[in-house]
Amino acid sequence: MDTSLSTDFLQLIKTRRSIRGPLLDATVAISDDEITMLMDAARFAPSGSNAQSWYFILIENKSIIEQFVTLTKEKVEEISKAIEGQSHAAEISLYLKNFYSFAGAPYLMVFCIRKRDNPLMRYLRVGDKFKDELLALSNTEIISISMAMENFALMAHALNIGTCVMTGPLLVREQMEKILELHASYSIVALSTVGKIRKVGEVAEIDKNYEMNVPRRKDIDKILKRVK
Repeated sequence: MDTSLSTDFLQLIKTRRSIRGPLLDATVAISDDEITMLMDAARFAPSGSNAQSWYFILIENKSIIEQFVTLTKEKVEEISKAIEGQSHAAEISLYLKNFYSFAGAPYLMVFCIRKRDNPLMRYLRVGDKFKDELLALSNTEIISISMAMENFALMAHALNIGTCVMTGPLLVREQMEKILELHASYSIVALSTVGKIRKVGEVAEIDKNYEMNVPRRKDIDKILKRVK
């Protein structure tokens, strides 16, 4: 059996990186053909009942991206101020700054899900008897779009397009949905930076630890239980 395709695909997975705003080149545009390939990869992801309850918004408007950055930064600063003096406040505040590290990205992809209300879900809302079962079913849309996001990120990597899927900006989800005039039946679940990656020398200048900051992965025997 020819394993070259599977080997190449595994290598693609292993070399994908989360590329935040400053490492993206705002002077290089993404072509319409590349956008089509990214969306094809996303929309061919599996989804619960093939409902495809997702919606994607590609923000190319720099002013809107800057608004999102400002809103997120203001919320982070508000939280940081509120926890001043508490244990680990400095470390938490430093971590929260990652929430607006999409600043500088030439594009943002906004991932949304449709809030479904099928007959089974309506039935399970009768009383508390099936409350736990309902909770399990409510994750279907999140799981589906998560697979679409993974497809999107891998296709982007194959095209030398950087992405970094983020949930930190959801601190200001309502404001973002209002700016985008998102229909009430949809909800934002994540954002991703999108853009061509800067040249190696420029990246090294911005992030001197770039080649070393690949997060270590847990060993397979630590995360896999085989039931035979």
